Amino acid sequence: MTKIAETDHTAALMAVLEEIMAGSYGPVSEWALLTHAEAALERGGLEGLARFYRAVVEQPGSRAIRIRATQEAHGRNTLASEYDRFMALYRDATRPE
Repeated sequence: MTKIAETDHTAALMAVLEEIMAGSYGPVSEWALLTHAEAALERGGLEGLARFYRAVVEQPGSRAIRIRATQEAHGRNTLASEYDRFMALYRDATRPE
């Protein structure tokens, strides 16, 4: 994969997270989701970002559970509601050309 293509895929994946944060409510808006996602991306590339996303959705801590409940109560997108979209973008990004 070329660096340009990787950058485009990275931007598409991060856009999902940015949309979730843009729609966050109240104290959820102080959630360090993007900071943690960027760190996962730096450490492990696209796979690291996907691992991070999966972990937060599949094995949420108590804070992640509260954040999801708050966002759902206010009709906002959550990591869980956007999981299929994120993973489809990830599969597209990692598909051999």
